[in-house]
Amino acid sequence: MLVFIYIIIDQVQNNSWATTCLTEEQYLMTLKNQQRFVLSTWLSFIS
Repeated sequence: MLVFIYIIIDQVQNNSWATTCLTEEQYLMTLKNQQRFVLSTWLSFIS
């Protein structure tokens, strides 16, 4: 589920699938506060 969310966010933010090759920990470290807010919004919306 979370990986699928990461892929969506990466596609929207960067228009690239490159970030999906990172591990969850590496991906989280690259997120900014705004991106975390977007991720939280997606999780809340889907849930």
